[in-house]
Amino acid sequence: MRNAAKLVVVLAALWMLTTIAEAQRIHPNCAKHNFRDKVGCTCALENGGSIIPRTGGGWRWVHRMGNQAVNDGYVQCMRRNGRS
Repeated sequence: MRNAAKLVVVLAALWMLTTIAEAQRIHPNCAKHNFRDKVGCTCALENGGSIIPRTGGGWRWVHRMGNQAVNDGYVQCMRRNGRS
């Protein structure tokens, strides 16, 4: 029983560290506007994208298309964060 309690404490600590590390990777503007896809927003902003007003209120993020280096950077960022 004692080992099970230790395991729970270790797993809880790892979960907290993972959550903190993930929160640090999110771009502040993506968190500020509370986007559902914070990873996509962060990758877009890190690669030349922007946040623009949405028609009817609110905000949306967009990534810049056309430049191959920018597109590759966006895709690589998404893959690094577990997206395909």
